Formats: sequence, C-alpha cells, structure tokens
Amino acid sequence: MIMTGCAGAKRAADTDPVKPAASQTAVTKALETTTEQTTSSSAASTKETKAAVEIKITDAVDRSFMVDDESYTYKIPQVTITGVSTDAANETIRTEIDKQFYDGDNKEIFDSNYVYFVSNKTVSLLVSNMDLSGGEFVYIKAYNIDINTGKLISGSDVVKLSGMTDDEFFGKVKTIYTKFDNTEFKRCETKDDKNYVKQNLKKISYKYIQPYFGENGKLSFIGDVNVIGGAGVSFEKFQTA
Repeated sequence: MIMTGCAGAKRAADTDPVKPAASQTAVTKALETTTEQTTSSSAASTKETKAAVEIKITDAVDRSFMVDDESYTYKIPQVTITGVSTDAANETIRTEIDKQFYDGDNKEIFDSNYVYFVSNKTVSLLVSNMDLSGGEFVYIKAYNIDINTGKLISGSDVVKLSGMTDDEFFGKVKTIYTKFDNTEFKRCETKDDKNYVKQNLKKISYKYIQPYFGENGKLSFIGDVNVIGGAGVSFEKFQTA
C-alpha cells in the first residue's frame, strides 16, 4: 500500500483495478442515463447516454514524521464526486481514523496508507494503519461511498448492491472461513490452538466483517480473523467469487 504519483483513467470497464492512492487522483466515469421525450405527433423516444461523473480521491491529511531515523506518513483520504456532496462522508472518515489512530497518545505511532476501488456503484476505500510501537500490526478499515448520493453506506447495503441477501453473503463467508481455518489448522500445535481458530465461524457478522467492492467489481471483504502466530488476530482480505 505504498503511495505513488498521480494517475488518471477513463472509465470503460465495470470497475477500475485497485490503484495506489495519490495526493490527487481523478477517475472519469461514463454513467448511463436514459430520458424519454414524447411529442404530440408521435410516441418516439430518444436516449441520452454517458453523463460524465468525475471522482477525485485526494489526501485530506498527509503528515510525515520520523521514528528512529525512519520516515513514515499518516494519511487520510477524501472523496469528491461531481454533482453530490461527500462532505459528511469525508468528515466521518477523518474523525473515525483520527480518533482511533492519532488522538491522545497515538500521535506519530501509526504509519498509514490507503488504496481504493471505483465501481459504477461505489467508491471503496481501504485505510491501513500499522502500529509502529511494537509488532507492526496492521489495522484495516473499509469505507464505501455511494456514487449516486455521496453518502457512506453500511456493509449490509454493499451486500444488497451486489444482489445478495445478508444470509446468502454470510453463507459464502462460512465457506471461505472453513477453507481458511483448514489452512490455519496445519499450523496448530495443540487442541487449544484449533479451538481458537474454530472461533472464526462464530465471528461471521458485520461486527467482524467489512464488505466492499474490490478489483473487477467483485464483492470482497476484510475479515477480522483468529490466526496462529503473531498477534493471534489479523485483518485478512477475501473475495466472495
């Protein structure tokens, strides 16, 4: 999740691939709109297509600092969408990230970056913060902004936009976690280790799962899962299909 220079693209596919976040990145989307015009002499209709919408992902916060002669950054993204207000969404993102990773004694403790995905439905931001005070544990927070309204939407709303119900989504998560757990079991040395990993199947809820639209428009999610080794927990990326 290293930050690089500016990039731009014309929207053609359903979803842009993940891009490194930049100080200012613009994505122009061609959204299909249809209007019907009926005249008194005929019932002919016309269609208007490709109303351009520009989406910009910029740095709301970009601070550099030094720890043990090493340079780090603290970044928070913000999203601008033509035609709608994203002020409330951006304020919520900044407030939540600052509260958890910068306020109080947290100043200059977290090295942070972000990546994003742009689909025809949402802008999805993944903000990562690595703890520099020990262990280098990485926290990941997912935010989804509805392109049509400019508002943040819930994980359940993301799932609905994908065409699935909560139950259908959690069923897919169960299958994914079962496979993930089986891989972790190979690293277990004791029965307690296995029981600890098995708790992942009890963590299938939006409290521990953050859905988003990822690469190629695929419904993906960040899972707060139990693992063997390290901190014992990890924020892992998964794709439902």
